[in-house]
Amino acid sequence: MSARRALALLGTAAFVLIAPRSARDATAAKLEHTLWVGHQFVEGRRVVPILGPLRTRTDTYVIARVRRRGGRIELEQRTCRVDFAKVAGGKVRLSDRGVAALPSARITFRPHQSRLLYAAPWRVGWGSEDIDRDGKPGMTIRVDAPLCGGTLQVASRTTSVARGQRRGELFVGQVAVTVRQRILGASGRCLRLVARDSKDSMIGHFAYRRVPAGTTCSDLARRPWPVRAPRSL
Repeated sequence: MSARRALALLGTAAFVLIAPRSARDATAAKLEHTLWVGHQFVEGRRVVPILGPLRTRTDTYVIARVRRRGGRIELEQRTCRVDFAKVAGGKVRLSDRGVAALPSARITFRPHQSRLLYAAPWRVGWGSEDIDRDGKPGMTIRVDAPLCGGTLQVASRTTSVARGQRRGELFVGQVAVTVRQRILGASGRCLRLVARDSKDSMIGHFAYRRVPAGTTCSDLARRPWPVRAPRSL
């Protein structure tokens, strides 16, 4: 893999920790605490010299504890899995330890109009602290590529906004994400040459479904994920 292709691949390393929900019925008080699982994908484009614009995609799978207060929905969620699509033949991935170390997200959705709920911008991220406890600053990302592979240490800040609505047993909607990523270190000469701080904007969709109390990420890992985000609404 060339340095240019590796540069495109780095654009997929955006950590998306997002979660929306909806509720608007008179029984909300009876559902004060519930558990939901969600799937979200976001896509974007990164322009690379010679190769031109390349599409990136990140899929995030989450489990969330939900508290409802009147028309508001307060959500605290953690990430169970993150998948980065291949770019130009290369793959970016996080270790299991890295996924487990990702910060939880706290989001509040409020009714706006019609059946829609809106979440004001929320932020999730980390700096140079050794978040995954591997002895290196930031979070370690593995870049699997023939000629420009290795590891990166990154700091990341994600800002997200979302809106959603009920659709049968699901809560579905749209999300927009901006990721600011700072390179703290890199292994291998190629990655050290091409890795740069970045700011990427992405959009996508999400879906959430209620699951039984006590469900864990480990439980969900043993079977197909219970919900998938739609390609369109």
